[in-house]
Amino acid sequence: MTLEDLKNYAPYIDQHIEKVLCDFAEEVQLEVDDEQAIWALSTIREYALRPGKRLRGALAACLYDAKTGETYAEVGLSLAAVIELMHDYLLILDDVMDRSATRRGLPTVHEQYQKQFSHIGADGFESDMMAINVGLLVQHIASWSLSGMDVNTKIVQQIMHRNIGITGFGQMADVAGTITRPTTSEQIIKKYYKKSSIYTFVNPLLCALALAGDTDETAQQQVEAFGLPAGLAFQLRDDWLGIFGSPEESGKSNLDDIHEGKNTFLVQETLGRCTEAQKKTLLEIIGNEQATEDDLKVVKDVMVQTGAVDVAQVLMEKAGREACEAARASSLWASDFADLLRQVVQYSMERIK
Repeated sequence: MTLEDLKNYAPYIDQHIEKVLCDFAEEVQLEVDDEQAIWALSTIREYALRPGKRLRGALAACLYDAKTGETYAEVGLSLAAVIELMHDYLLILDDVMDRSATRRGLPTVHEQYQKQFSHIGADGFESDMMAINVGLLVQHIASWSLSGMDVNTKIVQQIMHRNIGITGFGQMADVAGTITRPTTSEQIIKKYYKKSSIYTFVNPLLCALALAGDTDETAQQQVEAFGLPAGLAFQLRDDWLGIFGSPEESGKSNLDDIHEGKNTFLVQETLGRCTEAQKKTLLEIIGNEQATEDDLKVVKDVMVQTGAVDVAQVLMEKAGREACEAARASSLWASDFADLLRQVVQYSMERIK
């Protein structure tokens, strides 16, 4: 199995996402009778089908096929669509939290709402609340679809909601974890396990195993042995891309995390290694909504000079090695799927968006 095999799932997943959204729209058509409701369903479809990797859904569908011997199984693809919609729900909320103007190179939901409904005086607060409600609607659509599948999904639903719940705790920690509040690198890593590892790797793999009827009692332990360090490596690369990456590639501004004042592992390590004068400068920039590209360059320079970038790189590579070793050692999948997971981890650490 190769990354190309995984990428080939994307168009099939998109077809299933579109079907879920069409089926739900038909189910509630009599209630969609005002501007906001019509806009919400239209926006969800546009947002969910924006070009993307569909990594989480593809991992679930691919593992389901590997366990059952099928190819592009409808059941596995239906699960993949649910997982991707859950991903969209979290992204929409994340965009509000980060005050992001763009996602995948296009306007975020709250930005779209404010522009669409400027004629009725929609302000920032209203737009944020509408986006949060759209995100919750996406979550409900995903849950509705999962519960309506032709197979028994009770265990899958329990796994899904537990994991997305844990992700919610991570998101809450992210909101509270601003640069002005004391924390440690260890606490940030624990937050990353919750907000990235669980829903990016642990949830898709555990749900796929459960759907395929794998009742191995050590499944959660084995999946987490892979998924927690894999997600940490993924998030550390995300932190680097958020500052040093190309906005044209990522579809997000490099100033988003700066404006929000987010205390990432990279920021925390920088603050712990810089001089008092540098720290004073950083604290004046990070969290300042008026910070500019020149300010961003200052932050980048200090991160490099203090060695914080190198520390994060070493930790990312260590986490990547741990994940690959756990993938190879697991009894839950064959060696070809373990090799695919190794490729995913390597891609996660080298990606440019």
